[in-house]
Amino acid sequence: MSITPVDIQQQQFKTVWRGYESEEVRVFLDQVGQRMVEMQRQQTEHKTSIEHLERELADHRGRDEMLREAVLTTQRAMDDVRDQARKEAEVIVAEAEVQAEQIIQSTQSKVNALSDEMRELRIQRARLIEDMRNVLETHNKILDIHTEEGLGAQLEASVTTLASRRRPTQSTQNPSGSLGGGLKSN
Repeated sequence: MSITPVDIQQQQFKTVWRGYESEEVRVFLDQVGQRMVEMQRQQTEHKTSIEHLERELADHRGRDEMLREAVLTTQRAMDDVRDQARKEAEVIVAEAEVQAEQIIQSTQSKVNALSDEMRELRIQRARLIEDMRNVLETHNKILDIHTEEGLGAQLEASVTTLASRRRPTQSTQNPSGSLGGGLKSN
């Protein structure tokens, strides 16, 4: 059974010969009733306050959960970005290594080609020098032959010149214009 402040204030007791002073009981019951009214008001305020605080707590819990989710999502996103960046870096490094290897191979091929070309040029140079020596030897031989022929022709010219100088001094001349017995060979 529930007692309200009004029940307390309006409660009536039987009067007996040796009972309590009815006015004191009435004053006391009024004080208890007022105190009960005040306690019910406080209880109502406390209920309202508790409900308000529970709503705020629920809101805070909801926000807290949202923040946790946001932090987890952000962490996952950062992990994904980090993983993606690492993968992209690995791809870039791999591509750079492949390009470097291709450049090295290309450069090595060019070096080999230049070495081959230099070897070929040395061979051509040696052949050219040999050919030039042969040409020089041939020209030298030709010069020697011409020089000998030239000396022979020069000797003949000298002899002819000498002979023509002698002609005027010789007493007999051959009718053909050739030299006579004075220049006979031994």
